[in-house]
Amino acid sequence: MPPKLTQETVEARCSANGFAWPKGVVFRKTQEKYPLICLTCGNDTPKWFSAVGVTGCKKCADVEMSLTHDEVVAQGLAAKHPAQLLDPYKVCMVKHRYLFFKCGHEWEITPHHLDNGHGCGVCWYDQGPTYVYLMERDGVLKIGITPVKPKLANHSRIYKHGLDGFSLVHKEKHKTRKEALAREAAVLDLRNGGPALKPGEMRHHGEGETFFKDQVDVNQIIGTMK
Repeated sequence: MPPKLTQETVEARCSANGFAWPKGVVFRKTQEKYPLICLTCGNDTPKWFSAVGVTGCKKCADVEMSLTHDEVVAQGLAAKHPAQLLDPYKVCMVKHRYLFFKCGHEWEITPHHLDNGHGCGVCWYDQGPTYVYLMERDGVLKIGITPVKPKLANHSRIYKHGLDGFSLVHKEKHKTRKEALAREAAVLDLRNGGPALKPGEMRHHGEGETFFKDQVDVNQIIGTMK
């Protein structure tokens, strides 16, 4: 299990991701909003702690949305994974078609995510060994995928959801991410009804892959993961 969050580690994580922890405020749990302060613009932004490192400051994002087409083109060329914008620019959080120079693939990605270091989804989709995992918290199950060997241990989705109180039920290793995605989709086909959690209640938009434990056969799910 991941280590329990302390006030010190919470404040350090906020600082590493561009936010200052508000003075005098005591951390209680990840699924709670706190008035974090953006270190770039000084804006006081109510934010779920579980979203720190996933989403940024809304005021800064609004500034990004005012960029011109030429500025977004230049931004893409200077990105960690350089790419040429192929569509007319709309707003930073809408997907646009890009041509990635290193691999030659076309892929739809938001200018905001490209500027924050995300790359070609085609290359990511076909990457190597990947786990399909099943986790549980308070009667809610979460299915998902994560690399067997992430670049950093704390990039594992299993680790990150563990920070939010989820415990691992089962994980199954597959040779490629594509195979793991197919198993994840097969498990979601077993679900009765929609997600158990509402939008914003999990990091990485993971609420879309949740379901209630008492409405499914856990053994059937584990068998489908293989």
